[in-house]
Amino acid sequence: MLFIKTNSDNQVTFIHYKPFDEINGLKKTETELLKEGFLVESLPTVEEVEGKNIIYFYTQTGGFSHEYIDVSKTQEQIQAEKLDQLENQTAEYMVDLDFRLSNIELGL
Repeated sequence: MLFIKTNSDNQVTFIHYKPFDEINGLKKTETELLKEGFLVESLPTVEEVEGKNIIYFYTQTGGFSHEYIDVSKTQEQIQAEKLDQLENQTAEYMVDLDFRLSNIELGL
C-alpha cells in the first residue's frame, strides 16, 4: 500500500512507499493519512521515455493518469553539447583547409 498526496491540480506531489512501516513509516493511522491524501495499491506501470519525466495525476474517481515533460538540461549538458558542436565544426574546417592546401600544392 502506498500513500500519495496531490495538489489542487491533482498532480501527485508526494509518494511514500511504506506509510505503515514501523521504522520508516509516517507514524500515522489510516484515518489520519486519508485526511491528508490517498492510500493506493500501486502506481501504474508506464513506459519510460528518454529525456522525459513522468508526472502522475490522481483523483479518487478517475484514478491515475500521467503526462510526460521534458527533462531540463544541466549546465554541464549544455556545455558538453556546445563543445561537441565546436569540435565538429573544427574538424570540418580542418578537412576543408587540408583540401585547399592540397589543391594549392598540386597547382589546381
